[in-house]
Amino acid sequence: MHNLGTGPAGTAADALAPLSASAMDAAGARQATLTKPPGALGRLEELSIQLAGIAGTVPPPLPSPAAVAVFAGDHG
Repeated sequence: MHNLGTGPAGTAADALAPLSASAMDAAGARQATLTKPPGALGRLEELSIQLAGIAGTVPPPLPSPAAVAVFAGDHG
């Protein structure tokens, strides 16, 4: 890991905990039981497993308040 110093970035990096491997394994196993083709949700499946690792629980808690951001563009 890079040394981020003693400023705000260094302090924030020191507060980070490692991902929970057991929660990530459980999230991957849960993904396999859902009624959908494996990998059908693409990157979203990977992100859900990572979120479970961060939260340390499966399923991970929903943020409150929940939010959705939609970005669209037409560069043609």
